[in-house]
Amino acid sequence: MSAGGRWPCDTAGLFLEKLLRGPVATGSPALSGDRWMHLTDDLYRRYLDLLGLDAVPVSVAGLSQVVARHLVTVPFENLSKRLYQLRGADDIPDPATWLDDVGRHHLGGTCFANNYHLWLLLRRLGFEARLCGASMGQRPDVHLALVVVCEGREYLVDAGFGAPFRAPIARDEPQPQVFPLGNQRWVVLPPDATGRTRVEYQVDGTKIYAYVLDPRPRAWQEFRGQIAATYHPEALFMKILRIVRFLPDGAIILADRHLTRYAGGSDSTVPVATEALPGTIEAEFGISASLVREAIGAGGPGEPIW
Repeated sequence: MSAGGRWPCDTAGLFLEKLLRGPVATGSPALSGDRWMHLTDDLYRRYLDLLGLDAVPVSVAGLSQVVARHLVTVPFENLSKRLYQLRGADDIPDPATWLDDVGRHHLGGTCFANNYHLWLLLRRLGFEARLCGASMGQRPDVHLALVVVCEGREYLVDAGFGAPFRAPIARDEPQPQVFPLGNQRWVVLPPDATGRTRVEYQVDGTKIYAYVLDPRPRAWQEFRGQIAATYHPEALFMKILRIVRFLPDGAIILADRHLTRYAGGSDSTVPVATEALPGTIEAEFGISASLVREAIGAGGPGEPIW
C-alpha cells in the first residue's frame, strides 16, 4: 500500500496480470486420505477453542458468531504458502497442521486454506455449507468461497479475500452491499440473471479487480489443480507479500514493504525496510521472526520480496 493507505497501481497491475495471465492449472489429482474431509472430535474442539467459541446454534446468529471470530483470529496471509512451498508442498495443509499453524504460529492462509477449513467447521457444526468456485476475468476457480443456507436464505461467507466481511452476507439483497476500510471498499452486488454474485474491490471509487461467484456446490477435488498452480514460482502469492489481520475495531495490513493500521475511522501507513520485516511482522502479527526470515530470504531494496 502507498502512504495514502491504498494498493499502489503497480501492485494492482501485478495482481491482475498474474491472475489473468499466470500459470494455468492443468490437472486435478485427487486428494488422498480421509483426514481431509472431516474434523475429528479433537480437531473440532481445538478449532472452537481457537475461535473462543463453545456451543454454536445453527442459526444466522450462530453463523455470525463463527464468521466474526474467524475473521479476527485467522489472518489472510501468504507467508505460510511460501513456507509450505519451500518445504515441497503443492497443496493446502491438512486440518491438524493448519490448526497447529494458526494456534502456535499465528498463521492463516489465502482463500483455499482459510475457506476450506472454515467449511469443515461449519459442516461439523451442522450448517448447510457448500464450497463454491469464483472466476476472475476469464480464469475460472481462481478463488474459493462458501455459500451457507440458513433460515431460508443463502449467505456468502468468505474468510479468504482479505476483506472486512465480519458477518455472513445475504445473497438476495436487491441493493449493493458495501464494506469500507479507509479508502478501500468491497462491494457485493445483487445476483445476476444466472444467480452469480459479483464481488468488487475498489480503491477511491475505482474498481481494481473483482470475482464472480458461481453458487453451485463443488467437490473439493475439483480445485486441486488450481491449488497446485498457486505454488508455481511465477504465481501471484509467490511474488508478493500480504498479511491482513482484522481487529475488533480495525485492521493491520502489510502489503510488501508498507504497513497500514486502521482504527477509529482513520488510517496511517509507514514504510518497512526489508531488513526490518521480520521484527515488524513478529511485533504486529505475532508470527515469529525466524519463520519470516525463512520465508522471505534476503531481498534487496526494490527487488521482489522473495
